[in-house]
Amino acid sequence: MTADGTIFTLAGGGTAGFFGDGGPATSAWLHYPCGVGLDPSGNLYIADYLNHRVRMVAEATGVRPASPEDVDLYAGGRLPDGRATAGVPFDLGVRVRNRGPATVKGEQVSVTLTLSQGLVGDGGCIQHTCTRTFPGMELRPDVDSLDRTFKVHAPNTTEPGTYTATAAVTYAHETKPSDNTVELPVTIVKAEPEAQDESALTITQTVAAGAAPGKGTAIQLQLSASPTVRVNPGVITQTFKAPTGFVFTNAPIWAYPGGNTGHLDHTIENQGRTLVAKGNPHVNTATSDRSPPTYTLPMRAEATASPAPGPTAPPPSASTPPSPCPAPSPEPPSTR
Repeated sequence: MTADGTIFTLAGGGTAGFFGDGGPATSAWLHYPCGVGLDPSGNLYIADYLNHRVRMVAEATGVRPASPEDVDLYAGGRLPDGRATAGVPFDLGVRVRNRGPATVKGEQVSVTLTLSQGLVGDGGCIQHTCTRTFPGMELRPDVDSLDRTFKVHAPNTTEPGTYTATAAVTYAHETKPSDNTVELPVTIVKAEPEAQDESALTITQTVAAGAAPGKGTAIQLQLSASPTVRVNPGVITQTFKAPTGFVFTNAPIWAYPGGNTGHLDHTIENQGRTLVAKGNPHVNTATSDRSPPTYTLPMRAEATASPAPGPTAPPPSASTPPSPCPAPSPEPPSTR
């Protein structure tokens, strides 16, 4: 009771049980409180009989009756996933929740975002400060949330690193403002060079086809690019012609060093002599494709194929080759 005779609830939310230690006293559950006492510091002690506890309300003598609009708001950060790229807008802001006891009108709650040097607000921001409210919305205790994000970007001149913004939630009848401000660290990275198309690839045959007539074989191609060039053409169509005497047979296989592999979408045309394959031969776009991919193209030597001619042997000589053994020498004449 206040000095003017106003009676108000100091502790207990009207539900019997044990709950609420460390939170607002009016949200706590008591079970058959049967006695109270004050210490010299103004702390109130409650004998919570059926909970077998002594509960304390700190500085109870300084507590005033709650205003019908009193609430305890708190904020959590809304950050971009992972890193943000310089020159590319991203969302930055807060999610506001209400511990109660009152329901809050959104137009009475404001969020102010203060950006550090290196970050710039887009649309409605003044220099490095952005402020907005939540018109037409309500924030009920422990039920609703109010989300407010702002479009922010780091200019291309911003050096890579971590930049910290601050978001503060304000409300006229806030009872515990200590958790209404959050820091929002953002890691800025430089934009990678724009990816090139397939014209930046160099195609090298690393394994040649060779097989007896009617037998299977394959050729292997490597698709490489300069280590400093990103190649990401998207799905493209590539047409391959079989060597003379061979036909394509099965699905072509793509593979990156490290075990990442699969089959290319394909069709085989012209009685096997033409292979049309579709895929994205990307290089240097991520850790997994820093080494060049290979294409393996299965094929078969045609049954009617003739072996490739070997090197021509020199014509035989008209002279008689020397004998590997020397001719016997004539016996010396005998002397009688």
